[in-house]
Amino acid sequence: MILHYLKIAIRNLSKQKILAFINVFGLSLGIACFSLFLLYAVNEFSYDRFHKNADHIFRVAQWWTGNKDRGPSGDASVNTPLGPAMKQDFPDVENFVRFSFGSEKFVRIDNKISRANISFADPQFLKFFLSVDCRQ
Repeated sequence: MILHYLKIAIRNLSKQKILAFINVFGLSLGIACFSLFLLYAVNEFSYDRFHKNADHIFRVAQWWTGNKDRGPSGDASVNTPLGPAMKQDFPDVENFVRFSFGSEKFVRIDNKISRANISFADPQFLKFFLSVDCRQ
């Protein structure tokens, strides 16, 4: 019976080639878009879940609502004094780590100020991410 259905389907597809192309192309495009969306969603939900204490680690981001010239947006780079201030003011903050990779900063060397691409991290960076417990 299934062989009979396949023969009828192949005959109809060969008679109506344009309609068959539209159907197959639409189906393949839909499956491709769904697959890309699924891969993106899985990636977003697995973000920073490699660490066994991931439920204790948070990333602070700065968000602005925008104005008539610029829409709402956000950035994960915040001012460096924020980490110590949050630890001092909020009892829920147990520890903090600040780091920056390859960003252009002002640097003073021998009383000469210039710009350079530098990377830096707090001394507790490795202790924070490699320790068994991320609390001090």
